[in-house]
Amino acid sequence: MEIMKNISTFRDTGSPVLIGHSRKRFLSKMIGRKIDERLAGTIGVSIALAIQNVDIIRVHDIQAVKDSLIAWKSLSDGVPL
Repeated sequence: MEIMKNISTFRDTGSPVLIGHSRKRFLSKMIGRKIDERLAGTIGVSIALAIQNVDIIRVHDIQAVKDSLIAWKSLSDGVPL
């Protein structure tokens, strides 16, 4: 989680940043859900990563995350995605 909180450190290197956080165990520790119940946590982290301009977000539930990012962006006026 510390790495994801400090994405700017990695972005400063000039290399693309990829995060694969979908359904990971740390989500269970954050939200207290089993693996098949971690979609909301995955989406929340995906939005936090998008705010930090992560280049590639690797997830299992592509359409749900994509729809959530589109909805977030449509309401985020001025926050780039």
